[in-house]
Amino acid sequence: MVRFKSVRSQFVVFALLTAICFLLVAAQPMQAQRRHRSVSINRQRRIAAIVKDTYSHKYEIFVGGGYLRFRDGQYIRKMNEGNWVVNGTRYFSPLFGITADVRGHYGPAELYNNQYNISNPTISQYTFMAGPQWRFYRTEKLAASVNVLAGATMGNFDGDSKGFAAPLLGMWPTSTRASASANLNLDYNLYPNFTARISPTYLFSNYGGQIQNNRGFNFGFVYRFGRQ
Repeated sequence: MVRFKSVRSQFVVFALLTAICFLLVAAQPMQAQRRHRSVSINRQRRIAAIVKDTYSHKYEIFVGGGYLRFRDGQYIRKMNEGNWVVNGTRYFSPLFGITADVRGHYGPAELYNNQYNISNPTISQYTFMAGPQWRFYRTEKLAASVNVLAGATMGNFDGDSKGFAAPLLGMWPTSTRASASANLNLDYNLYPNFTARISPTYLFSNYGGQIQNNRGFNFGFVYRFGRQ
């Protein structure tokens, strides 16, 4: 009888130890899950704070350069223009703003075998445009926005033509015409207030009563300042 009680006591102790071990083992994944959840929540809060800090600025200034493929005459091959660009955006919310944009474009016209023996005169044009900008994607490091701008473009096509009027050389006449542009801005945030940007661009112009569909890209840096 005594031996039976001893065996039963040992069995109870064994069962208790087994239950305690099971509970300890089962508790480990739960504790790890709680720690992981806590770390994840803290990380999400940190990222949300950075995103809020990054896109709560009222103003953006973009300064850069770029390239444009442009046709400088109805029967002339397209030319390559280098350009500078400066624009500023006033954001009224993290998503919507108004952009003012100024650009200067320069390059050699593609002239060959004309009767005046003038080849590759340098031409220039300047655009002054404004319009709405919409930021449709934003994360801690990346952002994307699009703007549609309209205004005027000033084209100087005979400034380097040795006194000959540009139409005599097959180029558009020097004039100021309407222009419009659509741009996709792709941003990589180096800091909350400082960004690297590349921007594929389309520029519409109508020199000489003809439509020019010009395409290219701009690249440079954005500085943000002010607070909503």
